[in-house]
Amino acid sequence: MYGGYLVIETDRAHPGVVRILETASLPPEYRRGHRQGKGPRVRYAARFDDLSAGRMHAHGALRRRLLDADMCLYRCDPVDAVAAVQASELSHRTAYLDPELAEDPRFAEITATRRRRHRLADRAWRAVGVAAVLFLAIKILFGF
Repeated sequence: MYGGYLVIETDRAHPGVVRILETASLPPEYRRGHRQGKGPRVRYAARFDDLSAGRMHAHGALRRRLLDADMCLYRCDPVDAVAAVQASELSHRTAYLDPELAEDPRFAEITATRRRRHRLADRAWRAVGVAAVLFLAIKILFGF
């Protein structure tokens, strides 16, 4: 378990594609939000205490949109990618959020929807666990 930053980038040369990177420290160009020139543009950066788990959750949320596993490319809108990471239940702190994405009304809506789905899935699995414990308790008490 090691901490670090999960960074989401886009590139004008590849519209509709985002790249998710891991980095141990946040370079100065990421703090400004984009690199100079025509290179990739940083859209989001978040500090995770467990970077591997953060990456796994990001991939789990976007797995059906995976384009290239080696290059960590996903075919999706940056709003969807950032909302997927932002809605994660893992402990993380946003280091940078592109103002353009923050102002997008879909961002808050998508993030809230993803959080609701996470809570619903969590409740469902807890209910399954409680039902299993009750079943085992009844089986032991009544000798079925």
